[in-house]
Amino acid sequence: MLSISVQIIPHLDAKALTAAAIEAERLGYANFWLSDEGFMTEPFVALGMIAAQTERIGLGIVTNPYTRHPAMTAAALATLDNMSGGRALLCYVAGGSLVLDPLNMARPQPVQTVQEAIFITRELLKGESVTWAGERFQLKGAQLEVRARHTIPIHVAGRGPKMLAMAARTADALWVSANDASQDIPALRALAGENPLRLIGGDHPPMASQLVGALDEAIQQDSQEGTAEQKQIVSAGEWAAVIRRNAASGLFDDLLIVAWENELAATLNLLRQVKEALS
Repeated sequence: MLSISVQIIPHLDAKALTAAAIEAERLGYANFWLSDEGFMTEPFVALGMIAAQTERIGLGIVTNPYTRHPAMTAAALATLDNMSGGRALLCYVAGGSLVLDPLNMARPQPVQTVQEAIFITRELLKGESVTWAGERFQLKGAQLEVRARHTIPIHVAGRGPKMLAMAARTADALWVSANDASQDIPALRALAGENPLRLIGGDHPPMASQLVGALDEAIQQDSQEGTAEQKQIVSAGEWAAVIRRNAASGLFDDLLIVAWENELAATLNLLRQVKEALS
């Protein structure tokens, strides 16, 4: 069975998120990701708290390069990596309507923006002075004073063909839908060429009580296709069967589930149900 990670939309406070991370580690999840949603619990603060109370699980942030400058992301990542003993992870997205829409922020040149963010973050994490004059970002002799303990993998979560192609060639891992039959996974691997890309199959389990409504509301802001796709999965049993088939197919290197719950008990229940369903 492929390794399973979890991404949490941080409706919960830092203490509850820490409890969820501790349980995820106990259950054997590979990585614990927090989304950077701006008006919810601050993810780096929560991940610092989680780092002090966990030992093995990877600790990742899903953020965008519009509300958080990639240089600031690099500094926060290096700090987290030191605090956690080398467990920090990063995923860049170009979207994020839950934070960008209330700020009335546009998303110009998403592919170029994410590509430059990947480059800047990587270069700064090497510890060297970085001068960069790109279309979206500029740096003049920027250098981190804090050093990461390991080479931090940079993931990208994307949808459009241009973003997917760029990420396949540039990122360490690419998140795609585990249930979108229209995706050409072999083509993405071919685009990666010699880049040792990992493909992460992500999905939203339908088991938790409030998940579907919250997911539909959020996805409608970004993609009508996503809403239709989610409604095709009508039961936990059917969902688990699809995920098992995808795991057995060899299409993906790892699996990722996304939790939208706003109660700790529901989040813990979701974590346990997913592990049981996929074991």
